Amino acid sequence: MKTLLLSILVFVSTLCSAQIDQEEIEQFWNTQIDAIVKLDKKAINKYSLHPPNGDWGYLVGLDEEVSWTHDNFLENLEYIFFEELRTYLKEGNSELVEIWDSEEGLFLIIKYNELIYEDEMEFETTTILQFSKIDGNWILTEYLIAG
Repeated sequence: MKTLLLSILVFVSTLCSAQIDQEEIEQFWNTQIDAIVKLDKKAINKYSLHPPNGDWGYLVGLDEEVSWTHDNFLENLEYIFFEELRTYLKEGNSELVEIWDSEEGLFLIIKYNELIYEDEMEFETTTILQFSKIDGNWILTEYLIAG
């Protein structure tokens, strides 16, 4: 279901750079993404929805999405922003940022693709960080896992 939703969002959304300039993307990268790389709890708290929507709770063993709290999110940053994701972001730059303009608004998206091997089978999974502009700041509003 989530893969279908993601596919629909990708097809419906159009890449649009007219509403955001490169300087703003660089500033976003140097604040919000740098905070994730460094696991800066204070900055991540400032630049995230309380708590973000999406799948992050499953990574830390929480069952019912309705009971996930922002404290759960902040207490598990090293698992939610796992080492491979942080390394990918640390080695990357603002060129990893995709700008999506859809009927729902303008989003900054970062995708991390990973191959997972389980029982001699190969699976591809994608972690998607979605940021929305709220009160002048790019805020992590959605953490999705597709695949």
